[in-house]
Amino acid sequence: SHSNTINPTNGFHAIAGAGIQAIIHKATQGTGMVDSTYAARKVRALAMNILWGAYHFADKGDPVAQADHFISVTQGTPCRVLDWETDAMDYHGAVAFVNRIHAVSGRYPLLYSGSSFLTDQLHAQGITTPDTTTLSKCPLWLARYSKTPPVVPAAWPHGFTLWQYTSTGSVPGITGNVDRDQFNGDSAALKALFHA
Repeated sequence: SHSNTINPTNGFHAIAGAGIQAIIHKATQGTGMVDSTYAARKVRALAMNILWGAYHFADKGDPVAQADHFISVTQGTPCRVLDWETDAMDYHGAVAFVNRIHAVSGRYPLLYSGSSFLTDQLHAQGITTPDTTTLSKCPLWLARYSKTPPVVPAAWPHGFTLWQYTSTGSVPGITGNVDRDQFNGDSAALKALFHA
């Protein structure tokens, strides 16, 4: 996101040289905010053959309007993510958001959340199986800062797609701490996730 400082001259060259295969960057929040670095960084990352995805930080307000705002900013980016980590958006709002993304794009977005937060939200709705929530159609990206993989809620029987294992990682070309993630699959599957 804009909170990460990337070297303006050779940052993306260094990122690619370090073996980073993909970036998922903040694009929007709520119904009006656009990350000021999103568009320029997308161009630079793609020029270095780094896979590019976008996330929307869930906020208060109409979830369908939030989804439409996100879609308008991320045209041409098939890999989209709902970052749902606070109760500013409730469960029903999250469902409305992912359904809107699917209706417009034909794809469900990834769902990013913390293990404990997501488990608590599903438990409050009595959700224990995939057939009881539309959210289970979203590839799951879980945050758990640990050396061991996260416990995956039962609504995702095939496990997580991405695991954010630290918020204090380092990457050449980026100043300071950066989130690092592990993909649960091979390179071909990763590329499929980021392409239409």
